[in-house]
Amino acid sequence: MDNFIEKLTERQKQAQRQSIPLEDKIAMTKRRIKDFYEMMDGDVYCSFSGGKDSTVLRHIIKSMGLKMPFVFSNTGLEMPEIVDFVRKLASDDEDIVQVRPKVTYNKVWQEYGLPIGSKKVAKMIRVLQEGDTGRNSNMHNLYNTGFNSKGVFAKSWKLPEKWRVFLSDGAPRVTDLCCDFLKKEPLDTYAKGSGRHGISAIMADEGGQRETRTQCNVYEGKRPNSAPMLFWLESDVWEYIKLNNVEICEVYFDREVNGRYVPAEKRTGCMFCGFGAHLEKGMNRFQRMAITHPRQHSIVIDRMGMGKALDLINVKYIPDDED
Repeated sequence: MDNFIEKLTERQKQAQRQSIPLEDKIAMTKRRIKDFYEMMDGDVYCSFSGGKDSTVLRHIIKSMGLKMPFVFSNTGLEMPEIVDFVRKLASDDEDIVQVRPKVTYNKVWQEYGLPIGSKKVAKMIRVLQEGDTGRNSNMHNLYNTGFNSKGVFAKSWKLPEKWRVFLSDGAPRVTDLCCDFLKKEPLDTYAKGSGRHGISAIMADEGGQRETRTQCNVYEGKRPNSAPMLFWLESDVWEYIKLNNVEICEVYFDREVNGRYVPAEKRTGCMFCGFGAHLEKGMNRFQRMAITHPRQHSIVIDRMGMGKALDLINVKYIPDDED
């Protein structure tokens, strides 16, 4: 019970931090960066995706006069505009470093499956698709029935009916491991080889597993790391960009492509990722991709099989005016 109260208190503190003015958030973020930098004796790096959040973090770090590498993990699945944006910045900044995965997304998808739903849902589906191997019996039973090894029912750990279509014969394989191979492994390899510790722009406001994190600087464990913008909101990022005239990638703004209106991107992770696609309102990422990047759209939807997976959960991938 004490642990529960302590955790609840930390979440309340997080909510309080999220409500303070941007000026105070910037000051708090700088303190956390400085603390982590000094604690790690300057052996740090900033994970830089080219997205707006990490671009803001880079701007803050630069404004502090701190020297560190900004590491761009190029999975091969970034939007071309993001890659061009990073290259443009790198032409004037020798601190930007690029790393790549050891395996291609094509190999990961062929061997493990597609990223669909969320990391939690994808892991449930993956384990159930693998079947009860003996080694995973408890986990398999938990995801299938909701009952843990002690016989206690935990509804949130039972795979919802909506996603059980992926357990039928002929359904595409699903995985939660895509990001581990393509994004995390290259950064981990860089960290181990350089002896540096990561600073990232993750925010609890993004939801998912990030929402449960309440501590900005983590010094314990094998991988000390810092998330100095953890308590920022999406609106704070945009306010900072406008106040400081920070250049960000063009895809974050409404635009016209080949005479057709395309709404702004909210997230610019891997183009082919299906995580969260079922939650998007209006024109989703795959519908936008059909207009902005038809070649990539054909690859992911037709060749890689994402279209079949999206059909199973009734997510559109062709713009409505082309149906």
